[in-house]
Amino acid sequence: MRKKFLQDEIENELQSSDDEFYIDAPENDRLDSDNISEESDSSSGSDIIVTKRQGTIPLPSSSSNSAEDENITQPGNFGPWQDVTCHDQVPDRILFTSGDKMVGPQIPDTCTKPIDFFKLFFTDELIIQIVEQTNNYARHKIAQKRLSKRSTWHTWVDTTVEEFTAFLGVVLNMGPITVSNIQEYWSQQFNAKIPFFSSIFRRELCLQIFWMLHLHENDPNDQTLRARTQKVRQYLDYLDKQLKEQFVPSREISVDESVVRFKGKISFLTYNPKKPTKWGIRIYVMADANTGYVYSILPYYGSLTSEDLVRPDLPVTTRIVLHLCQKLLDNNPGYAVIARMAALDGLPFRVIITSKDLRKGLEARGFQNLPTFTSTIQNRILMYCEKVFDNFTAEVQCLREKGRRFSLTFDEWTSIANKRYININIHGYLDGQ
Repeated sequence: MRKKFLQDEIENELQSSDDEFYIDAPENDRLDSDNISEESDSSSGSDIIVTKRQGTIPLPSSSSNSAEDENITQPGNFGPWQDVTCHDQVPDRILFTSGDKMVGPQIPDTCTKPIDFFKLFFTDELIIQIVEQTNNYARHKIAQKRLSKRSTWHTWVDTTVEEFTAFLGVVLNMGPITVSNIQEYWSQQFNAKIPFFSSIFRRELCLQIFWMLHLHENDPNDQTLRARTQKVRQYLDYLDKQLKEQFVPSREISVDESVVRFKGKISFLTYNPKKPTKWGIRIYVMADANTGYVYSILPYYGSLTSEDLVRPDLPVTTRIVLHLCQKLLDNNPGYAVIARMAALDGLPFRVIITSKDLRKGLEARGFQNLPTFTSTIQNRILMYCEKVFDNFTAEVQCLREKGRRFSLTFDEWTSIANKRYININIHGYLDGQ
């Protein structure tokens, strides 16, 4: 009984599905070919017996060009086919301008050698700062140690800018040459000797600089994540600043995620099995889509990354993109001027958009690519306020570290739109005022 029930159910489904692909034919046009394969079907080993539909013909082919085929009216059809395709109207693009600079590299004509291009980003100022921090850190660590008679730190001498520059060259050449450990680069064996490294540096001196390399002074009393990341944050911020100074991106830019290979012990180490580099440090980058030049970077420090981003009311992924775009807009001072005019001077958004004299005056002063929508101005003001707030917070924090004291007062302020706000006022003495 169960088998017969399944057969009847399958037959009903097949018959119902055939209605979508067959139409009834006239009595005089019935085809005799429907029963040709009846015997072969019944002799098959299948338990499913499909009944043949009588008096049906297939739908006409779409390639038929006859007038009769075009006028066939199916049951339930209310008329010939009508083309209802509509084409979207592509909006006009906003005119792109790069301000008073040309799109592309902004490098001086004196850059002719590879070392000149390297020093555009790794400047002498940065090298001097790293040398000072490394020497201070080495003296402090050696003073804390109880050195044995054979300790290598008895021979430590403060490194110089020339030695550190040579150290950078040695480290960069270690990248494409893979050996089992760092000591093998100075191997004297005939089948493993690499003359370059021993001719530039003594192994002992290179390892000393490598072990004492330091970028920022430590605060032993502060063991928070922000303090630990501060060791490299200033260096990365300086590199980000140099990246933006040496290039002006084109109209097409992209924001993507990059991973720097690393397997050390840090709390914000990331793992992504779908990436070619699975273990490493995540860095969000803004790049020029035409050349691939990295214009700005945002390292991922875990929860600290979201604390420093703009617009806390939005999702983190959106805030990352806005933060990188804000760095691009910061190079165009026109947005800062408009934000101050609207927030401090109370200039209405409508005046900024519609006033031709105002826009011509700003363009004459070099402010290009001015906003043309009120929502754009509002977003720029919010971003600019976040930037001002961050700068003010950093200034107050710096004064607190110098021993300055402040007092706080709370006040209520009502806007023109009758919205009430709570203000926090900071009072203190700065330079006798």
